[in-house]
Amino acid sequence: MDERTRGRLAALAIALASVLAALTLARPHVTPGPLMRDFEAYYSAGAAWRARADPYGTALWRYEKEVPGVRSDRFEALPFVGPPAFLPLWAALSVLPFASAAVIWTVLLMALLAAALALMLLRLHAWDPGSFLSAAALCVGFGPLTSAFALGQAAVATFALAIIAAQLFVSNIPGAGVAAFFAALQPNLWLVLLSQVRYRRVAGTLTIVVLAWLAAGLLFAGAGELRSYFGVLVAHGAAERGALIQFTPAAIAYGFGLPLGAANVLGTLAMLLAIAIWVAAMARRGLTRWWRLAITCALLPFAAPFFHEHDFVILLMPALWCLCTATKRTWALAAAATMLIGIDWLGLAQRPEALLQSALLALALLCAIFAFSDQPLTLHRFAALAGLLLLPAGLLAQHFPAPIWPDAMHGHAVAAATSMATAWNAELRAAHQIVRQPFWAVLRLMTLAGAALLAWCTIRTASRHDQMSALA
Repeated sequence: MDERTRGRLAALAIALASVLAALTLARPHVTPGPLMRDFEAYYSAGAAWRARADPYGTALWRYEKEVPGVRSDRFEALPFVGPPAFLPLWAALSVLPFASAAVIWTVLLMALLAAALALMLLRLHAWDPGSFLSAAALCVGFGPLTSAFALGQAAVATFALAIIAAQLFVSNIPGAGVAAFFAALQPNLWLVLLSQVRYRRVAGTLTIVVLAWLAAGLLFAGAGELRSYFGVLVAHGAAERGALIQFTPAAIAYGFGLPLGAANVLGTLAMLLAIAIWVAAMARRGLTRWWRLAITCALLPFAAPFFHEHDFVILLMPALWCLCTATKRTWALAAAATMLIGIDWLGLAQRPEALLQSALLALALLCAIFAFSDQPLTLHRFAALAGLLLLPAGLLAQHFPAPIWPDAMHGHAVAAATSMATAWNAELRAAHQIVRQPFWAVLRLMTLAGAALLAWCTIRTASRHDQMSALA
């Protein structure tokens, strides 16, 4: 066994030990409320739909307040903005007690993620026990994925199903359309599959998927409800504009103190620039399907109209691609970008008592990056420096604690006729989530800066592979 192999095994051992310590010894006290807060909305929307109530309106609260752990003495409704096509799925889960449904949903998410991870490692020719364990430790240390699991977020399912659909498209195996259809559980992340429309057969399948998605919405919600659903999305985006939970360039600019109008202009310019870069990248004929998907995933945070911390789970795919295939200099930057994205910077202010757990997960992520790759230890200084920023950020965060919905929300009444978007905006304001606070904006900017650096590394590495293919 050579020295590098021993080093990778030692790094893997430290990563696994750090994960175990973070999830047990360093685990902070459980916050009030359901463990899977976002799954609460899915589950309750299914119950509302079964009872012929409007799952997109304030009537949803009648079902959410029955979920164990939810405070029913105040209005703390969590909006449901999932597509109508999947209401029968949530209705089926809502037949069960919440705890049982949450277990089933968790197992399903874990199975989908494991399948997607296995497919990615096969495509990267890294299918061996050491690589799989290293990638698994990397996933646990990757903050957006950990956060998404804790919330029961559909973002995990969409990410995994997008990878599965891409593999089925490449392999010409039946079932790609089904995977692409269910990947639309979270439409803003489903957009990454547009990277495959260059291929005629895939474009045809995705067109059928969109039509099937609309037809299912018509069948389960009706024409009027389907039309109003798109209005719900617009209203929900407006309700969260400038909110602390948003990681868009516009929301971060607003946090720094920019007027809302100017922040929206800046966000629009960032979106147009990201789309222009994407169009230019997709125009290159030599790019493989997987690099097209990786570039699209990397640029999505700048092009999507709304983006939460757990949505950065989609960047796990380009991160793995760069860590496996980038040249030394680009690899070091990609490793640093993965650390910047993988650390839950805003969580340092929202959960100051979890600083030790955050540090252990960051250590696990750093060691997993080393164990997963074949690069010398000297190149890891960039990733280590990115991780070391956690210490001053964590100490400063003790003096700038950020509020968490709904814990920081004061009880307030909402009129029955009020729309859910209006009620949600009122809840966010009551929880002090829509404020200008530069330090919190800096914390979110750390994640977005990591995404920008990873996008650059992904495009650069993809271009190098394109040039190598042209010379072959």
